[in-house]
Amino acid sequence: VMKQPPGKRWRWQWKRPFSTEIASHAHTLEELYDLDPLEFEQYVAQLFRQKGYTVTHRGRSGDKGVDLELKQANGKRAIVQCKRYRRPVGPEIVRELFGTLIHERVSHAFLVTTADISKSARAWAQGKPITLIDGHLLAEVSETLLQRKPPGF
Repeated sequence: VMKQPPGKRWRWQWKRPFSTEIASHAHTLEELYDLDPLEFEQYVAQLFRQKGYTVTHRGRSGDKGVDLELKQANGKRAIVQCKRYRRPVGPEIVRELFGTLIHERVSHAFLVTTADISKSARAWAQGKPITLIDGHLLAEVSETLLQRKPPGF
């Protein structure tokens, strides 16, 4: 997992407008299912921003599996694939993401999903520069980073 160097501030970029209402509070897993795909990508981008990454939104038709591109101050890049799924994510998605990581020539890849991630997918990712974030972990991270506030607060 990429670490932020001590004492460094990070910037935030968007190529598309960001809805602050979406990321104004932490969402439960059920609330995340209710977001449309673009809103989900924007929400995930906000979480990475909170972790100190510079984020560029790339998700669109023909994005080749890259929804977000992350950058650290030292120039290292990573990619994020967002999957707003209800069914478990299998190893084929992780294999595809690994191929995209190599093609994009980045140092790390993140798979962020609302679903569960199968044991075989986790086993396939083992030892590779891939971080898997399932729906339950996503909701926990959201709670920690965005300090749960009721909608409209």
